[in-house]
Amino acid sequence: MNKKTGKAFLIYTVIAAIAASAVRFFQYVSIMDYRTGFFASGTEAMGMLVYIIFAVGIAGLLGLVILGYKKKWTATTVSSDGMDSRATIFLGISFLLAAVLKVYQLFSENGGTIFRTIAMAAAVLFFAAVGLMLMKSTVPPAVTGFLCIFPTLILFSQAIELFMGDLVIKNRSDNLILLLVYVSGTLMFASMARFYARLESKLSRAREIFVTGTAFILSATHVIAKLLALAFGGQAVSGMSAVSPDAVSVMLISGVYLGVISFTKQSKEIEYLIEKKEEKNKEE
Repeated sequence: MNKKTGKAFLIYTVIAAIAASAVRFFQYVSIMDYRTGFFASGTEAMGMLVYIIFAVGIAGLLGLVILGYKKKWTATTVSSDGMDSRATIFLGISFLLAAVLKVYQLFSENGGTIFRTIAMAAAVLFFAAVGLMLMKSTVPPAVTGFLCIFPTLILFSQAIELFMGDLVIKNRSDNLILLLVYVSGTLMFASMARFYARLESKLSRAREIFVTGTAFILSATHVIAKLLALAFGGQAVSGMSAVSPDAVSVMLISGVYLGVISFTKQSKEIEYLIEKKEEKNKEE
């Protein structure tokens, strides 16, 4: 079948993330007041620019997803058990890297509640288990989909903790973007659960691509902009908070997912739940 694969999804999200990262880097080195967490007085309008880019970029992504869905690009129709045999290798690597990041976070954070420590240790086991299962299989095991519920709960709890810990979060730019990363990451893993478990509905793949692309744009902006600021910002970024390992994990997993479904060859289309139910009724 001669049709587009959906490479535009990955290309678009990368371009949107680069544009937002460039603006965010400028904000870090020029208009951020790290003593208060607010933008410097008189620069609030410039501070809103990154959020405008987020809005435009995410709206554009939605339009692209709708187009791809209508045109039936491969990324919107390929089943998780109908991808190239190498797809699971890349997907597995992204989860294993997330496990390594969680190990680093577990041993680098000082203090914290016992619950948080236990949750991070469990996250290490989850990411490692899913990564290894994907690495040794040519077809994603359905159980990996159900396991994706765990990081959904973890990121959701972290989003609540961050929000409740800062009553003026809407005015604290760094925390606001990180909160958006947690929320979009929560939606991403919830959507991926359907992908890996092969419990797709008519619009589920479109939602998966949209929320995963959104998560990539937000997390990549957080990570890339901070890395650039740390490398080139000098004293101007003294006091800036560190890169969030969770944001790096979301960026890696979302980016690899988009890359895999955008470039993979298709040997099998999605079997929607309603179709499976109808086939089962006919057999009975």
